This record gives sequence, structure tokens and C-alpha cells, in this order.
Amino acid sequence: LLIPLGLSLLVVWGLYRIPPRNDRDWFLGHSHPASSTLDGDQLTVQKYRSFRYPGETDVNSRWTTQSFDLSQLVGCDYIVVPFEKDPRLAHTMMSFRFAEGPNLALSIEARREQGEKYSVMRGLLHQFELIYVVGDEEDLLGLRLERLKDTLYIHPINVKPTTCRNFLLDLLEAANRVSERPHWYNTFRSNCATNLVDSFERTSGKTIQWDPRMLLPGGSDELIYDLGMLDSTQSFESLRELARKGPGGAPWDGSVPFSSWIRGKE
Repeated sequence: LLIPLGLSLLVVWGLYRIPPRNDRDWFLGHSHPASSTLDGDQLTVQKYRSFRYPGETDVNSRWTTQSFDLSQLVGCDYIVVPFEKDPRLAHTMMSFRFAEGPNLALSIEARREQGEKYSVMRGLLHQFELIYVVGDEEDLLGLRLERLKDTLYIHPINVKPTTCRNFLLDLLEAANRVSERPHWYNTFRSNCATNLVDSFERTSGKTIQWDPRMLLPGGSDELIYDLGMLDSTQSFESLRELARKGPGGAPWDGSVPFSSWIRGKE
């Protein structure tokens, strides 16, 4: 028994000695990490993803440079996308709403290579680098809703726009660091939810006590409700139903802005 255990530990030790890299044959949607610059209120994001998904399998890839006026930032949303096979597991994202111009969606992901699929176990063993994907909602949210047939829960965060601004800028600073120097993704220690928590703690000055819902982010929206960051005048169940956007309804037809449509404000 000691021999296979020792060999397994040796393999894990070897995997953890491998340095992360930026020069792999990346999956198309992960081929360019986002970076940004700030000049006063003018934020400029390079490698802003704006893919479109016509038909069932086609992808029109487009990477752009997009500018934002931070004086027009009005709020931010926390987005939970539960895994179909186990809703306790989920992907989490943020979106930042602007009074004028497009919203900015941000997704922290395990960076996959061509033909590679995400795996919780492989995410523990330094098999994925980390990537910050920044793009428009029609891409990052529309892909999951209309192509992948996921259900999304879009929760407006009950904080001031200045808090959203600081949160966004901290996340983009982290994205710059990852773009310049690759980091490993880790299923438990450096994933879509834990990096959001770390950034929020840095910008808010608050410490969020460890909670099992950080490891099982399908329930992370209930956690932030318990922390007072969602509308406390309604029950969590009511808020979650209002936040829900599921597949199967009429697809977006372009008659209203996508960001209004997906929030049910058509």
C-alpha cells in the first residue's frame, strides 16, 4: 500500500513543480487574456471578447478594444450558473452596468487548451492555468443561455456604484497580473468564486468568513444574501426566482438591447 501511495504523492509533487505557461494551444475563447489601462475615468480594455454564435455550432470570433466611462457606472450584478448534473456546483461571474454604452461582463475561468474539457479533479492538479475573460454580455451570458442551455441567476448587488467601481478596478488589476505572468487555477483555492471573494475583501476592507458555499458556489448567492449584499426586503427564494433566466423561452431577437432582455426588462 505504501508504494502506490508514495508514487501518487510523487506524481502530485511533480505536477505542482511545473510552472504555468501562457504559450499553449488554447481553446479559441481562451486564446487572449484580457488587460486594461485607466486614465482618470476612462477605462480601456484590450482583448475584450465579443463572440457571436450563429446556428448550433458556428462561432464568429472577435477580440476588440473597448472603452468605458467609469462615471457612467451605475451598479454591478453577481451571476450564478449552476452545473446541470450537480447544481451545488456552479460557475460565477460579475457584470458591471453602465448608464451609457455596453455592460462589462467578467468571468474568471480555468484556461483550457484545444479539445480540453473542464474537470474538478484536474483542476486540483495544476492542469489548467487561470484566465480572466472580459467581454460583452451578449457573448459571456448569451453563450451560456442560448448555446449551452444553462440557467443563469442574475442578482443586482446592493452596494454603491463607488464600491462597484473599486471592485471592478481591482479585478482588472488582477487580470493584468495574470496576463503578464501566468497563474495556476485551483478548484478549491483559486477558482471563479474564491478570486471574487479575495477581490471584494481587498476593496471593501471586510473579511468574509469561510463558508462551505464558497467551495459549492451553486449556493453562493444565498451566502451573499446572508451577508446583506442582496435586497433584504424580500426572501431569498423570491429574489432567486426574480433573478432566474432559463433556456427554452423565445430567443433574443435583437429588438431590445440584450442586457435589458436577459434581465426581463423588454
